[in-house]
Amino acid sequence: MDRSLALRSAKHYLNYEVEYSVTRIFEAEFNLIRKIKQKVGLLVRAKDFDVLDSFHEIDTFTSGSIEFENLNRFLANNYGFTEETLVKSILERMGSLELLIDIGKFFDFFEVYSGNKNINYCLP
Repeated sequence: MDRSLALRSAKHYLNYEVEYSVTRIFEAEFNLIRKIKQKVGLLVRAKDFDVLDSFHEIDTFTSGSIEFENLNRFLANNYGFTEETLVKSILERMGSLELLIDIGKFFDFFEVYSGNKNINYCLP
């Protein structure tokens, strides 16, 4: 048996500290997803919730997209102090490498996390 085949078939294990740390990262991610799903579910079941209205509440510049500046302003007004890394991570989590969220991505976020395809969504 040649050496490269032996190396490919050998099992490689992570040391305990690395394996434990990776497991904790996944656990934290699963817990965050669970919390997001719970909060989004409550929100979309509210009688007065509308995705488009919510989008426009954040898009104060009426640019047609949520960018760093208007998300930062929205969070600061409603949450208090925000950190640049927090705002960027929210934009990244919503699937935007360009760090902006259009109405389609915003709607997809609510659809994915609620599992509900019948969310109030009225485009002009």
